[in-house]
Amino acid sequence: MELRPNFGVLRHRIDLAAMHPTLPDRPVLAIECDGATYHSIPTVRDRDYLRKAYLERLGWRYHRIWATDWFHNRELEIARAVEAFNKTVQQIDSMAPKKGAEPDQKAALGKREPETKQEQPATKQRGPKPEAAVRSDIIQYSDSELRDLLDWVLSDGISKPDEQLVEELFSLLPFEKMGPRIRARLTEIVETRQR
Repeated sequence: MELRPNFGVLRHRIDLAAMHPTLPDRPVLAIECDGATYHSIPTVRDRDYLRKAYLERLGWRYHRIWATDWFHNRELEIARAVEAFNKTVQQIDSMAPKKGAEPDQKAALGKREPETKQEQPATKQRGPKPEAAVRSDIIQYSDSELRDLLDWVLSDGISKPDEQLVEELFSLLPFEKMGPRIRARLTEIVETRQR
């Protein structure tokens, strides 16, 4: 099994990406551990639920290895990871078009169709994008104004990690850079709204 560590870009890297055995540049399984990346995600909800759901929505298969399990029974954890990898490769290969058949673009890319309606994200159409008043400092925005913008971001019905909500909220504001004061204020708005 070929593994690529820290797969991805920016801060949201996957600990280990298992690559398809015959399609070398095709990642097929995200293997996540509870190391530095896991602990850098600020909330339990984001770490244990939303990250997995988000990766699966993007078409990844997901496997978790806990550090305590790894230290107590490494061989079992390796066997579990290999089994998850083999099942994933089988599923992807079974969706590939048969020779002589009309190619199916989703199958060729190895993306799966959601198995049930419940698996599909409940996306809603957002209303018109609210206009944020142009102000020179984050403290000039009231909590109410920022909550209204956050409500619009949340109105698509898709669960997102808090960090992504902060970034989307920031994108609605007229600032060029997200400094520590802006990040702290937007994080506070997101966290109080999610309770």
